[in-house]
Amino acid sequence: MSFTMNSQSLVFLSILSSILLFNGNTIAQSTTPANRVQRVIGLDLVRRGDKVQTTVTPSGDSPITWVDLDYWSSLTWVPSSRYILGRTSQSQPAPEDINRTTVTLPDGTTTKGTLLFDNLFIDQFNASSVLFGSIGTNGSTGVLALGIDASVSLDRKDVETALLKDLVSRKVINDEIYSIRWDPDPSSTSNGTLLLGGIDTNAYRSRLIPLPLSRVGRVYTGDLSGISFSYDSSLAFSTTSDFLIPVVFDSTSSTIKLPEQILNAITEYLQAIPNDNGQWMVPCLLPQSTSLSFLFNKNQNLNIDIPFSQLISPDRSSSTRCTINIELSPNNNTYLGTIFQRSAYTVFDLSRRQLFVAPSSGKNFTEAPPILVEALQTATGIDNSPVPDLEGGSPAPPPLEPSSDDGTPVLRSKALPTEAIIGIVIAVFGVMVIAILIILLYRKKKKEDGEEKNSLTSGYPGYVNPTFGSVSDTWMNTSSVRSFEDYVVVEGRGAGWIVETRDGVRHASLVKKGRFKLGR
Repeated sequence: MSFTMNSQSLVFLSILSSILLFNGNTIAQSTTPANRVQRVIGLDLVRRGDKVQTTVTPSGDSPITWVDLDYWSSLTWVPSSRYILGRTSQSQPAPEDINRTTVTLPDGTTTKGTLLFDNLFIDQFNASSVLFGSIGTNGSTGVLALGIDASVSLDRKDVETALLKDLVSRKVINDEIYSIRWDPDPSSTSNGTLLLGGIDTNAYRSRLIPLPLSRVGRVYTGDLSGISFSYDSSLAFSTTSDFLIPVVFDSTSSTIKLPEQILNAITEYLQAIPNDNGQWMVPCLLPQSTSLSFLFNKNQNLNIDIPFSQLISPDRSSSTRCTINIELSPNNNTYLGTIFQRSAYTVFDLSRRQLFVAPSSGKNFTEAPPILVEALQTATGIDNSPVPDLEGGSPAPPPLEPSSDDGTPVLRSKALPTEAIIGIVIAVFGVMVIAILIILLYRKKKKEDGEEKNSLTSGYPGYVNPTFGSVSDTWMNTSSVRSFEDYVVVEGRGAGWIVETRDGVRHASLVKKGRFKLGR
C-alpha cells in the first residue's frame, strides 16, 4: 500500500493530536453560560464529642443553636426552647392550615411542632426567609436537614420544606447538590466544610464515581460490593466476589456498623475483648499498615481504605488497649458513619438520587486549602450529572467573592489562571512537534520512493518497456496471470518484477510487493 499524505491529512492529525493533548483537567475548566451566575455556599463543620455539627441562628432574639446534619430528612428545625419569635416582618408562624405538623426525628421517633418563616443564619450564611420548624423536644440540639424527602406530615402537600430546593428556587444556588469534606485528623477541632451547590476539587483523589441510591424507609442506600481487612500489609480476609449488601451513609453517628459475620471475623482476628460497655477493645499499637477497605461500584473499582489508626479510640479503663469504633449492625445493612467519611469525599446529588464518592485527598485545610467550583453539567464528562468528571488537584477556578446584594458567595469570571495558560502553551507546543515529525516522515518516505523508482525503472535485464507502479485490477487476479515467467524480489525495496511475454515481446512490470499473491 502506497504511503500518501496531503495537507488535509496533516491538518486532521494536528487537530486530533490537540484533542488528545487536552485532558480532563482542561474539560473541567469549561465556562458556564454568561447568563448563569455561579454560587457556592461554604459552611464550617465542628466536632463536638462524637458529633459533627454546625450552628443555626433564627432572627429575632433567638440564641445560637447547634444542629446535627441529617442527610435524608427535609425539615430543618430547632428546639422550641431555642426560638424566640422576632419582631420583624420576616418572623411569622406559617399559616394555620399548613401548621398541623408531625415531625420525625433522626432516631425515628415523632413529635409535634410549629412551622415558621424567618431569616435563618446557617453558620455565617443568611438563608433569608426559610421555612423551618420549632419542635417540642427535651434536648438543646436541632437538625440541619439536607435531604428532600418528607420528615414532616402536613395537611397541605404543596409546601416545600427542603432547604436545598428552596435555595435553588430563589437562585441562591443553582443545583440541588451538597458535598462534605472532613478533616482527616480525627482529633481536629475544625472538622470540615459543608458546601451547598458545589464541590471542593482539592478534597479528593482520582475520580468521582457514581453510586445510585434506593430509598429504604427514611434513608437512601447504595450497594456495597466488598469488604476486606488487611493486617500489617497482608490481606487477612475479604468477602467473596458475589458479595452485595445495602450501605447507608450515616450522618447521625461516628461509628461503622457491620453485619455480624464480618464484625466477628475482625474481632476474632485481632483477638478483641469486650469492655464493660460491650465495646470491643484491641491493642492500641497495631501495625501502621492495618486497614479496613470498602469496595463500591465493582465495575469502576472504587475502593476506600481506612487506616485502622482512625478506627480506634483510647479506652479509659486501659492504658494499652483501645476501643474499636465498629459496632454490630441492627440489620444486614452496613452503616458508614463520619469516621469512614474522613477517608472518602462524598457529593450528594439530590435531584437525581445519586451519590458520588472518591478517596479523600488525605490533606488538611492548611496543606490543601479548599478549591471551590460549582458542579455544572457544562463542566463534566459524566452524562446527566452536574458533578464534574475531575481529577483531584485540578487547576483552581476563579476565587470566591461576596456579592454586593445578599452576602451570598459568587464565583466570578476572571482571567485564565496561570496553570491554564501554561497548559495551553504546552498543548500548542506539542501539536507543533507532532506536525513537524509527520512532515519529516512524509519527506523521508517520498525520498525513499524516488530512490526506489530511479534504481528499478532502469529496466529488468533482457526485457523491454519497464513500467513503474501498481499492477492493474486485472493483474491482481492471480488466475489471469497465466504467462508470467518470473518474479524477482528486489531485496530491501519492498517491490518486485512481474515478467511475462505479450505479443511475442517480453515485458517486465515493477509492482509493490504484497499487492497480490503469486502462484505457479
